[in-house]
Amino acid sequence: MTNTLFGHLAMRFTSSPENLATEALSYIFNSSPAARESYASLMAHFQVNLPSGLKYETQGHSQHDPAIPDLVARDANGQEVLLGEAKFWAGLTENQPVTYIQRLQRTGGQVLIVFAPAARIPYLWGELERRCQAAGMSLEEQPSGNQEILHARILTGKYLMLMSWRVLLTNLHQTLLACGELAMAGNVVQLQGLCEQMDTTAFLPLQAEELTSQASRRYLQYSDLVDEVTEKLIAERYTSVKGLKATGKKDGYIRYMNIQNHGGSLGFNAQLWSKYRATPIWLGILSKEWKFDFDAKKKLASLEMEIPPRMFVEDNWIYVPIFLEPGLEKVELVAEMIKQIKDVFRLLKVDDIA
Repeated sequence: MTNTLFGHLAMRFTSSPENLATEALSYIFNSSPAARESYASLMAHFQVNLPSGLKYETQGHSQHDPAIPDLVARDANGQEVLLGEAKFWAGLTENQPVTYIQRLQRTGGQVLIVFAPAARIPYLWGELERRCQAAGMSLEEQPSGNQEILHARILTGKYLMLMSWRVLLTNLHQTLLACGELAMAGNVVQLQGLCEQMDTTAFLPLQAEELTSQASRRYLQYSDLVDEVTEKLIAERYTSVKGLKATGKKDGYIRYMNIQNHGGSLGFNAQLWSKYRATPIWLGILSKEWKFDFDAKKKLASLEMEIPPRMFVEDNWIYVPIFLEPGLEKVELVAEMIKQIKDVFRLLKVDDIA
């Protein structure tokens, strides 16, 4: 994903890109039944059943409370069903989320959903939970199977949900393309550009633990993992590095390799880590001629269709995240990483993989 015109203008001419993002999202939902159905289907997967024909509006004032949700969805009777809040890097206001949830209870609404950058999900969820508990609201967390979607049932029968912009917009974009709504899909791409620009340009406040020697040691260990996994793949004859050099880069460390009929790499890549999925280690694929590999992209299409996707294209490379399982000893972690890589190799139909 590259920066878009909408993202550029929003950053240049407004002090509140969250408001612009909300207006854009409201426009997409109100203009496209396919977008509304896609969103309703995504929500239903997490036990929130939205009625059809919802009308979305922004800045939902009420005479009964001071809450002003960024997004409100109303049913055919004008009943508030959903309250939404758009976040990039602004903090929670004093009304969030308690006053919003109280409004759901009063009006009969179903869900409060907060959209935020993936990097903020853990922090925001902890703060949302803390504020609810301080207000005496019990939360019953629900499993989602997705680290970028967290949700809980409030024991009054309402739901609180935190979802990354990436999950929301990727789901909308894929649906609109499949439905042939190319112009509306292009509008989603414009909004994705704004969200991506907010993700990549914001300077996150430093935390004390980031400045310790332990943090620096961990970054060195990521590169060590890349080396060890690469050497094991070479020993098992899945790859070779003949004529290729390990390379240090601004955003990490890369071992280039030949993967039978493909060129490839395994690397510690901070850029991809910050941009796409929560892992520092990434497998890269090119053609044997070290060009974009159309055949590989086709074979890995199932990974791209996952929600959230597990295959990305960046600078003509195809990248697949290799996730690091917390709590494993090094030997177990290396074995798990190799298993994930071999799963990708199977999709590529690399020979001799048992």
